Amino acid sequence: MPYFPQTPTPARPPRVRFPKTTSVVVRKKDNACVPAKLELVSITGGLLELTRPLDRGTNVRLLFLLGKGTVFSVAEMLAPVSWTQQPFRFVTLYDDDKRRLKAEIQLTLQAKPEKHVEIERTRAW
Repeated sequence: MPYFPQTPTPARPPRVRFPKTTSVVVRKKDNACVPAKLELVSITGGLLELTRPLDRGTNVRLLFLLGKGTVFSVAEMLAPVSWTQQPFRFVTLYDDDKRRLKAEIQLTLQAKPEKHVEIERTRAW
């Protein structure tokens, strides 16, 4: 029986829920704006609360304000997990925005590390 060495799987980036409600402006290709709230976020994507889900695969522009500054990115909407919740992945996240988001995630993890463990155990995606 041949032996195939196992390559270590990279650790997933931490997902956090910010203590304050974070509003997000979602701008579609036709420049229509959809209001949303940021439920969970990581450096690779997150989960939005919307009034109704967008089509899977839709590229949108996201804009949200954090304590460290504004984050502007392009994201791809993934398959909705409920009528009001839809995950997304960042397609384009510029270095400055990535740095601000990383810093805010680290601050949140340092403030409440036990919340991170709870989210990791119960996440659906």
